[in-house]
Amino acid sequence: MYAFSPLNYDIFSTPNPPLPVLPCNPCYLISTPMGVIEFLCDRRFHRTFVLPPNLNTDRPGSYRTSYADYGDAESNAVVLFCGALMGTRFCYSPLDQLAKAFNVRIIHPDRPGIGEMVPRLLAHLNISHVSLASHSGGDIYLINTILTYPNLLHPVSPYICFFAPWVHPSHSKVTHLRATELLPAPMIGKFASVARFISENIVPLAGTGEMFLHNVKGTLRRASNTPAPVPLAATTSRSRTPSKSSRRPLINLNDPQVVEELRRQITSFVFAESSEGISADARLFMKKPRTVSWCSPSLLWDDIDYAVPLLSKIISEDDRLIGSSRICVIDTFHAEEDNMVGERGKQWFDECWSLTPGAKFSVRHAAAPVASAQSPKSYTYRSMTVPGTEHNLLMDPSFGASELWLQRVRESFPVLSKVEFAEGATSISTASHSDDKKRKFRFFIGRLKHVTRGVTSQGPLPRSGLSQSSLIVSSRSEMQINPQRAKQLTENITSITSRINAASKGNKQVRLIAVSKLKPANDILALHQPPHQPLQTHFGENYIQELLEKSKLLPPTIHWHMIGGLQSNKCKTLAEQIPNLFCVSSVDSAKKANELEKGRKALLEWNKDAQILRVKVQVNTSGEESKSGVEPEDTLALCKHVVDACPHLQLTGLMTIGAIARSKETTAENENEDFERLRGVREEVARQLGWGLERLELSMGMSADFEGAVGQGSDEVRVGSQIFGERPQRKDAVVKEQVAEEKS
Repeated sequence: MYAFSPLNYDIFSTPNPPLPVLPCNPCYLISTPMGVIEFLCDRRFHRTFVLPPNLNTDRPGSYRTSYADYGDAESNAVVLFCGALMGTRFCYSPLDQLAKAFNVRIIHPDRPGIGEMVPRLLAHLNISHVSLASHSGGDIYLINTILTYPNLLHPVSPYICFFAPWVHPSHSKVTHLRATELLPAPMIGKFASVARFISENIVPLAGTGEMFLHNVKGTLRRASNTPAPVPLAATTSRSRTPSKSSRRPLINLNDPQVVEELRRQITSFVFAESSEGISADARLFMKKPRTVSWCSPSLLWDDIDYAVPLLSKIISEDDRLIGSSRICVIDTFHAEEDNMVGERGKQWFDECWSLTPGAKFSVRHAAAPVASAQSPKSYTYRSMTVPGTEHNLLMDPSFGASELWLQRVRESFPVLSKVEFAEGATSISTASHSDDKKRKFRFFIGRLKHVTRGVTSQGPLPRSGLSQSSLIVSSRSEMQINPQRAKQLTENITSITSRINAASKGNKQVRLIAVSKLKPANDILALHQPPHQPLQTHFGENYIQELLEKSKLLPPTIHWHMIGGLQSNKCKTLAEQIPNLFCVSSVDSAKKANELEKGRKALLEWNKDAQILRVKVQVNTSGEESKSGVEPEDTLALCKHVVDACPHLQLTGLMTIGAIARSKETTAENENEDFERLRGVREEVARQLGWGLERLELSMGMSADFEGAVGQGSDEVRVGSQIFGERPQRKDAVVKEQVAEEKS
C-alpha cells in the first residue's frame, strides 16, 4: 500500500522497465501521427535518477525516480517544474519547442516532493539555481520546495510562477468539489483506478493536469473545435545557431491530427507506468483525511495564506539574494474560465499575496500570526488573466501565457559571453538568448487582458518584467558594439594611458578609472573584452542605480568604483549587491560608512569569495558648498571611525575634486592648491594613525587636470569625457543600447 507524505521522493516512481528511448538524432519535423510516438520516446522524457540508501530518512535501499529534462539542455536558465494532478512529465512535453526558442531548460520530476530528491537531482545535473513553476495542485509542491530549499532560487533575480494555482474548496466554494469533500478518504483513494478506467474505456486523457475530469463534460468537443496551436516561431524565425540539444524530433503543432495523436499517446504513456500515486495526490489536494497536511515536518503551515508570510520572511532574510533589493518576482497566470478553482478561488489566492503593510498575516484572520513579520519589499506579485483559457489548457502554447513565462525565466538568468571581432563585420555581438528585435507576443495583440491585483512598493511592473528607473533599461539580450566605436574608444584610452605615463615620468604606476557614467554598457564591454585581453578593468560610476544595472549586465571581472555622491539609504544596497565593487571613493560621513559596513558584512556572510570593501574618504579641499566631502579638519575623525568601527571596510586613501577654475589652470608646472591641501591632510592622517604614506592613496585629477594631478603625486585619476566623449542628458541616457549606432 502506498503511503503518501510530502516527504516522499517520487509519487510516480517507475518500478516497471522503462519504455524504449531514442538516441540523439538531428532535428526534424514530425508531421505524421506515427511520429508522435517517436517524439514521446525521446530519452529526454525518460531520465532516471537513483538515490542511494539513507537510514537517516528511513530509506534502507536505493530509490529510483523518473524525470524529464527538455528544452535547451545547454542553457543556464533552468526551471524546476511541479505538474498538476495527472500532470506527469509527459503532459507538458509540447512545451519543448517553446522552451528551446527561449533557451530555457525544464526539469520536471514526477512529483518532486520535499525530501532529498530535489537537491540531489539538481546536484547530479550540475544545476545550482533554478526558477520554480507549477500548474494547478503543483503549487503545494512548489511552496514546500521553496520553503525548504530557498537557496535554489537565483541569488540575483529570483523568479517563481504559478499557472492556475489550486485552491482548496473551502476557499474556492466550487460546488462539485465541495461535494467531493464529503466523500470518505478511501473512496478518494481509488482515484487512480477510476482515472485509468475512464481513460481506457470512456475518453482518452487529452491535454494536461486534471484534464480527464473536464473531458467528460466536453473538452473533446472544445479540442476538436478550436484551432490547432499556433506555430512556434523558434522553428522558422529564430536566427541563433541551434544548440546540440535542439537536434531532436520536433512535433508539428500546426497539424490537428498530430495534436490529437499527441494527446492520445500522452494518456497511454502516463498509464504505462505506475500511477498509484495519483490517488495519494488526490487525497492531498482535498486534505482527506483531515490529518493530511500540505506542509513538510520541517516547516509547519496549514494553507497558502499561512505559507506566504513564511516565504516572505525567508526571502527577506536570505542574504544570498543580492539583486533587486532582495525582491523575488512572483507571477500568477489565471484561466479565464476555471471550473476547478472558480472566481472566488482566484481572488482568494491573489489576496494571499497582496497583503499591504499593516494587514493581518492571514486572509482568514488567524488568531495568532504565523510569522514575525511580512516584508512588503521581499517579493513583487503580479496576477494575469489569460482570455479564452480554462484550467487544464492554460499552458497550451497557443494561448501565449507559457511564452511570456519562458521569456521572464530567460530574463531572470543573466547571459553574457565574450565579444568576438570578425573581419569585415558590421557589428560585434555577445552570444545571447534574444532575437535581434524584441519579440512581439501574439497574445498581447487584442487577446490578453492584464489584471494587476498585487500591491507592491514599486507599483505594477511592466509586462516584460524589465527594470523601471529614470534610465532606459533594456533586457539582458544581445549586446551589439559598432566596430568603429570600439576602435575610437581603444584609441582614446591608449592616448590617455600614454599621457599618464608621461606625466608620472615612469616613477609610479597610476590607476586609471574610466568614468562611464551615462554611457551604455556596450562601451564598457568594448574596452573590457577585446579579442585577447582587457584594455581596461577599472570603471567608475556616479549614480548608484546606474551602477547596479550595469553590474548585472557586465562581466564580474570588472572592478567598479563608486565615485559619485552617496545617499545613506542606498549605501547598504550598494555594498551588498555588487561583489566586484572595488572601491567607494566618496565616503564623507560616519553614517554612510556604517551603512556600507552593514552591506558588505551581509555579502561576506554568504559569498566567501567576496572581499572586504575598499573605501576612500572624500575631502572638500576647495571649500565650495556645492562640493561633497568632509572638511579637512574633520578628515582624521572619519578615517579613525572607518578603521575602528568598520571591520568589513578597508580605508585605502583620500579623494578630492578640485575647484573647476583651479583645475583648468593645473599643469605639470602649475600646481593645484586643492591637490596640495589633500597631500597635507594625508600626511596628518597617516601620522596620527601611525601609517606610512603609501597606505593612503591619493585620488586626484579628472579629464581637465589629470596630468597635473599625476605630477603632484596622485595614485589614481578619473577620466571620462576624454575617453567616452560628451555625455547625454541623464533623462536620455541608456544603460545598454539595443543597436549600436555609428559613432566617431
